[in-house]
Amino acid sequence: MQVCRAIGVPTLRTRRVVTADEAVAVAVDVRYPVAMKAASETLDYRDRTAWLHLDLRDDTAVRAAF
Repeated sequence: MQVCRAIGVPTLRTRRVVTADEAVAVAVDVRYPVAMKAASETLDYRDRTAWLHLDLRDDTAVRAAF
């Protein structure tokens, strides 16, 4: 985030959620499209398809990604 800000790329504050309903509420609040990233101590971060979801454009996509 610091690198993005340093070169002028706009960013939003990261928000943590623990349920799909919370994820949808945040996505609606910040407006679609959104990105979602998992946070876990046991996740294999080398496989980005398992924890990083980009360009989520509606409630259904956010719930599926969650």
